[in-house]
Amino acid sequence: MSPSSPYTESETIATRIDRVFRELNRAIKFDHPSISLAVYRSEFVREEVEAALRRRLQDLAQDTDRVFINEQNHDLPLYLRERADRAKTVFFVSGIRFGGGDDGQNAYRALNIRREYFVDYKLRLVLWLTEEEERLLPRYAPDFWAFRHLVVTFLDEPGPEQIRKNVSQVPWQDWDNKTFGQDTNAKIAYRERLLAELPHTPETTANRAKLLYTLAPLYAATTQLAQAITSCEQAFDLAHQIGDIKLQSWCQNVLGNVYRDNGRYPEAIDAY
Repeated sequence: MSPSSPYTESETIATRIDRVFRELNRAIKFDHPSISLAVYRSEFVREEVEAALRRRLQDLAQDTDRVFINEQNHDLPLYLRERADRAKTVFFVSGIRFGGGDDGQNAYRALNIRREYFVDYKLRLVLWLTEEEERLLPRYAPDFWAFRHLVVTFLDEPGPEQIRKNVSQVPWQDWDNKTFGQDTNAKIAYRERLLAELPHTPETTANRAKLLYTLAPLYAATTQLAQAITSCEQAFDLAHQIGDIKLQSWCQNVLGNVYRDNGRYPEAIDAY
């Protein structure tokens, strides 16, 4: 399986999306496996690419599903083999860095050891990689690396319109337990990544407030008390700006819980 050559800077994002779709289309038509590696920086760009692929794959009667690797579920080949719907599903996979062990080596090792599953079970997937994950993949999973069919790079920085269009679609709320299970550090890292990308504009204030609100108990669970308090207070201030009374009350409850759980009872009472 020889990989495709890397894209040139002259290619538009639409052209690169088309390259991934053509690879998947051929694999579906001839009932072959397909492993496309997509290197990216922005969760918003990733969402745009996945949405475009999802629409086109629906025309081929193919379902799509997001799969997130984490420490508890690091064995991607075994997981996909057990999926009863694998013949009619293209999997969008990410999170290899959360796969447990140093640098997520458990996940890389599973890819390498069970690489034949991708061929034997005709699995079709787009594996999203950060630039660091791309660097580590041939080192920790060289045999799997050799199995790749396509490498496409989506290192584009999202523009304001891309963020506005996709901010509500990035699935940080819906798939949280499915994604990371009890991997609290992974939940924190993902939210911090999204926050770093969000511009400070009125259009993103509500999402920023909700991200900060959900970060507070995660910080507290990892004994990062100062970060938990700061995150909750920032979320409250943003909720106040946009007039979200419900979120303000949630923030007060979480802040009170953080203080109470750390024995700071007078501050907890004030927060409640």
